[in-house]
Amino acid sequence: MIGYRPVNTLLNMCKFETTRYGNPVIVVGQYRYNKWSGSRGPQVRWTCVKNQQGCRATITTVDNII
Repeated sequence: MIGYRPVNTLLNMCKFETTRYGNPVIVVGQYRYNKWSGSRGPQVRWTCVKNQQGCRATITTVDNII
């Protein structure tokens, strides 16, 4: 069974950071999300860094607001 946390708890855990190469990432607890290269305009899609291993989690931001 999947555990759920209140939304405000998750938002407090979210951090915008950059990789050592200067690429933007979002860190939520122990999970990292890379900016999807196809994102254009104010709406940006972020994909789990483990997507090659089958992780399908994504985050969508609008003007850097989750």
